[in-house]
This record gives sequence, C-alpha cells and structure tokens, in this order.
Amino acid sequence: MSAPLPLHSTSPAREGATPIRLGFAAEPIVELTGHGVLYSECLARMILVESVLLKAGDFVSGLEAKGSIGLLDAAMVDLVLDALADDLHVHLGCNVSPRTLADPEMWRFLVGRIAARPWLAPRMTIEITESAPLDEVPEARSRLADICSLGCRIAIDDFGAGYASSGRLNGLGIDWDIVK
Repeated sequence: MSAPLPLHSTSPAREGATPIRLGFAAEPIVELTGHGVLYSECLARMILVESVLLKAGDFVSGLEAKGSIGLLDAAMVDLVLDALADDLHVHLGCNVSPRTLADPEMWRFLVGRIAARPWLAPRMTIEITESAPLDEVPEARSRLADICSLGCRIAIDDFGAGYASSGRLNGLGIDWDIVK
C-alpha cells in the first residue's frame, strides 16, 4: 500500500543539472496479533527527471558511506511532519540512521525540527535502522529519551538484521515502543 508520494524539490534546478525530488511511499506496520495498523512507515523515494524512481536501497548506503545520511534523515523528518500536519488522523514512522543519532549536531537539528511542531510528535514514530551499530553510540539512550519526551514513539527497524540483533541491543537500556 502506498500513499500519494509527497514531492518537494530539494533545491532549485541549476542549468544543466538533473532535478531531484524527495518523497516517500507509506507502508503499513501491523501488530503481530493482527489487531490493526500501528502506523505507516515512510520509505524514502527519489525521483529524477520526472521518470526515474529510486528506492531507499538505491541511495541510502552511499549517503551513509559519505557521512551524509543525516541530511536525508532531516529531510525525511520534515516530509513526515508535513504529512502529519496535512492529515490529522494519520500516524507515520520515519527511519533514522544510528549515524545520525551519533552526530550531536545533526541530532540536535533533527530534534529541533520535531520540537518546532510538538503537536505532531504523538503521531510520529522514529525508527532506528539496522544500518550501523547502535551499541557504539554512547549517548543513544539519552538521545532517544529526547525524542520520547517530545511525544514520539521509538522503534527498532528490522530486528535481527544488520546491527539490530539482540546481542547488539541488549544492555542499552532503551525502552523500545515497537520492535519490528
């Protein structure tokens, strides 16, 4: 299931440059008991030249390798907040890399974006991805508490895959709202 793709230009196109638009597809996250949808995860999409659709798997690892994943995470948080503002009945989730969580400046920026619209936070779930070791982020627990204090729920994305194994998450003292 996909929601209409909210498209926003990331920057004005320069002459000769390929215009890139960022959006998302919403995928429902359901309870194991089958009692309903918890929220919809917003999966990043990039559109190039109006016809080429890139899924997150096509560009996220490159951004992480270059140390630029925080920019995508912040842009996606803004898109999700905009979608929450547009529909007062929807609950949405947004992926955030442990690398963003580890970067104090980027994390403050991201938390500030959510804090600027606190009435939306209770309908937002921040999903920490499995793409980097969360147990190597010394401030992980307190930084996630920042998000929770705003009213957001926190989830661990793709438990059992990548760095999201029980061995790597035990001992962190994080009270996850949702384990996917």
